Amino acid sequence: MYAEGEGVPRDDVQALMWFILAAEQNQDAIENRNNAVSSMTAAQIAAAKKLARVEAWITFASRAVIASFRAAEGGF
Repeated sequence: MYAEGEGVPRDDVQALMWFILAAEQNQDAIENRNNAVSSMTAAQIAAAKKLARVEAWITFASRAVIASFRAAEGGF
């Protein structure tokens, strides 16, 4: 989506962030990540890595909050 500008403005940094996160899950995403990196500056790559760490942390924290609410409510 971000890599091609489909429905959103093209954003190489956002695209790489999602490729980094997806690469943790499957091999196809690793190829996409590597292709994206080949045309980016070191500053863009660093920004994408930082965004990926933040996004991963937000996802982890969100799951922890949901789990705590479920435990407090006796599950749902």
